[in-house]
This record gives sequence, structure tokens and C-alpha cells, in this order.
Amino acid sequence: MPGFSLVNASGLSKPADTLVTKISNAIGRHFDPRQTVRMAEAEARADRIRRVGAVETDIEIAELRERAAYRFANEEMTKQLNMESIIVKALPRVDDNANPGAMENDWIMNFFDKCRMVSDDDMQQIWAGILAGEANNPGSFSRKAVNLMSDLDKRDAQLFTNLCRFVWSIDSRTELLVLELRHDVYGRHGINFDSISYLESLGLVHYEIMPFNLTRIPKRASAVYHDMSITLTFPKDAMNDLCVGHALLTTTGYQLFEICRPEPVEGFFEYVYDRWVGEGLVPPREPVPAETASVNDDDTQAKIEDMLEYRQLASHLRRRVASLTEQYPDQWVALTPGDELFIANTMEELLAVLDEKGLRDGNVAIEFLDSNPAQLIL
Repeated sequence: MPGFSLVNASGLSKPADTLVTKISNAIGRHFDPRQTVRMAEAEARADRIRRVGAVETDIEIAELRERAAYRFANEEMTKQLNMESIIVKALPRVDDNANPGAMENDWIMNFFDKCRMVSDDDMQQIWAGILAGEANNPGSFSRKAVNLMSDLDKRDAQLFTNLCRFVWSIDSRTELLVLELRHDVYGRHGINFDSISYLESLGLVHYEIMPFNLTRIPKRASAVYHDMSITLTFPKDAMNDLCVGHALLTTTGYQLFEICRPEPVEGFFEYVYDRWVGEGLVPPREPVPAETASVNDDDTQAKIEDMLEYRQLASHLRRRVASLTEQYPDQWVALTPGDELFIANTMEELLAVLDEKGLRDGNVAIEFLDSNPAQLIL
């Protein structure tokens, strides 16, 4: 708006004037950083109104309305651009079998009420993940999770993402493994007592001095960390326990974990594996011969592509676990890259079906549809 002054900065010092200009340029808002109306100014204005009359007052009101309209239009345009940017980022992440029509109107209204002030690109990506996740599986993100997300700034989100880099899948259950906070594998990524306590104050984790146990584990259970998978062997045939450390994700934390996309921590798989060696759950690691250290670039690229395909496939299946469990409680399910589902009563039966179809050697995501999932206890 050429020639239109957002702020009357007369009488302000140079730093104050610069601050006013900076804020005005950022949010398009007119304000006076001094006290709104001092008693002396109010008395002087009242006297001027009595002397000059209502004409000048009308002019001031008209100017105030003009500034308010300019500020309002600027704010609403920014909010609209933010919302549209988040929608654009969410659309490629909506699955073909998504059911956005089942999303609650109240949830949508609350979502955009909370995200419309977000202009940072990285934070918009997180909000877009929530929107796409809810469209893919309505009910995945609670109103509480959306409201909590609105209280997080970029540093909070980055800290939580760093913590989520220490999450494993054990017996098909998502588990955060914070085994000893003083270890360097955590400290060098900013995970310590202070950061855990801060995330707990935000409602994302629970922390206890005494470690938590994962219960009701069968004799053999898979443990997966990104693209690395091992089998844990327990002493009893059933009802085994496993120490999973001092921190648990809250319900809201689990929901936000689904859209974090954390990267693996170098050396963390080996650190956890060696602890399980000490507990007699896995055999000792064998040293890698020097001659096998170099791998053909084409083979490496193929493995990376297979890993990415499997991670996407496993994520797709996890989003469908709730609905599948209602249809096939306590059954084993396999999902192929061609979106074929195979259901069986036991793992052995499921593997036999995959062998018969010639799918055993390909990327296949497998889950047990537990109608009564185990709870973590202290």
C-alpha cells in the first residue's frame, strides 16, 4: 500500500523504530509499543475533542478502520497461504484406499485452527503428515495430539524426532529403548535426563527411574530396527518379559511418532544387540571379514531400494492393523507390494501360503492381529 504508514513511529528511538518496522513487516499489523493511552494523553484528547468537535474524531476513526482492515487482510492472507501449503504437502501422502470422507468436521476445523499460523516449511511437513495420516485412517490422531502439536516449536519437534530414532519394533510392538541415559549413543544426539524430562512435561513420554518391562512375549520374537532384523529367543515357552528401559511414549507420543520419519542412529543397533547378548537372548555377533567390506554400488542401490519399499509396505500395513484386527482377530496377516492380503491362523500356515505363491523371498510385511495387545507395566 504505497504511502500508507502502518506505524506512527514519531518519538521512538532508532532501535525501537527498527523493532516496530520489523514486526510490522512480519505480520502486517499496526500497533503502538508505548502504553495504549496514558492518563495525560487521554485527558488531552478529550480536551481536543471538546474544542475541535467531532470532525477530526471521525477522520481518526476512519484511519483506524483502514489500518485495521489492512492488518486483518494481511493476517488472513498469511493464514490462508499456510493452510493451502499444508494441504498441498499432504496430498501426495494420501493413500489410494484412504477414507477422508469419514473424517470428523470438528477434527478438521480444530486442525486448521491450530495449523494456520505455521509458516515454517519443516513444521508444515509435520502438519501435512498428520492431515494425510488422518485422511488415510480417520481416528489415527486425537484432538489432544493436534492440540499438543500446536504447542511445539521447531526445536521441540526436532528433539522429539531425535528421541524417536531410538524406537524399535519388538514382537510387532513399537517400543522406545532408552536403556541407560549416560551412554554416549544417547548423549551425542541430545538425549539426556534434561531433554527427556522436558519431553515428559510436553506430554510425549513417561520417564521412570525404575525400568519398564515389555510382557507376554513368546519364546521367539522378532526385533526390528529400521532395515535390521533379529530374532530374540527367551527361556520360557511363553509369558516372557523384556526390559525396555526408562522411557515410554505416551498415547500422543505414539501418534506423532507415526509421522516423524526418524533416521537410524549409527551404532545403536550394535549397542542394543550387545546388551541382548549379555542377557542370553541372541548369539554373539560375528566379526565381518575385511574382504566383504566393499560392496558393488549396484548391489548397494538395490538393497537401499528394497529397504525403502519394505519400510513403506510395513508402514502401510501398520495403518490398517486396527481395521484388520476387527475383521480377523488373533490371525496372522501378510501384505505384498501388490496390495494382496493373506490371512492365516498361524505363522507357519502363513509362510506356507507365501511359499506356495512364490512370495516368500520378496518384500512382504507380516503382522499378528492381536485382539488383546499386551500392556507395558512398571
